[in-house]
Amino acid sequence: TGIEAFVEAVGAAPLALGFEAPMFVPMRDRPNDLTRARNGERNQAFSANVGATALVTGTVVVPYVLDRLRRAVADAGATLNWQEWLRGEAGGPQLLLFEAFVSNRGGSRNTKTRHVDDALAAAQALHAKLANGETIESSVTVRRSFNLLGAMMMRTGWTNDASVLAQPCLVIKPTRQHDEPSATGRGGENGRCPAHGEFLG
Repeated sequence: TGIEAFVEAVGAAPLALGFEAPMFVPMRDRPNDLTRARNGERNQAFSANVGATALVTGTVVVPYVLDRLRRAVADAGATLNWQEWLRGEAGGPQLLLFEAFVSNRGGSRNTKTRHVDDALAAAQALHAKLANGETIESSVTVRRSFNLLGAMMMRTGWTNDASVLAQPCLVIKPTRQHDEPSATGRGGENGRCPAHGEFLG
């Protein structure tokens, strides 16, 4: 399965794993703003139609994936901090978890392969930024957030640090032609990020 293939790759090189669902929601002071789109979502708010469906689905699918991975690679480390991951220090986290903001970004008209194409688009977008030495920042942001992915990491044993609940989450939002310019850690030379060899989305 995809999970088993990913497990085999853990340890060979630092990896990035993106989830196609909103992985954090805003915490706001004004009631009328609570479900307003996150910065960068434009007309694809986390709380509307497709976003809300993906969010609910993600709350059951993501813990399932993280739990399976944790059981298989109990000694691996994961992080939401892409700056830390990019440094690639010995003993540092091997796995970066992020949100993939993709909704048919691969341009596929085939409903059977659309999700695969979307996953590939997100993985290629992140890889391109690293290979080109671009500065990386999240494509979607909020001032204060409740990090759902952090909560899922805690529930599945990846961390016991409650600060992840308020930690920013990297969002990669590719376009159909190329990934958008974004701004927090640089890649390396010759098409590779130092110490980072594989990227799966």
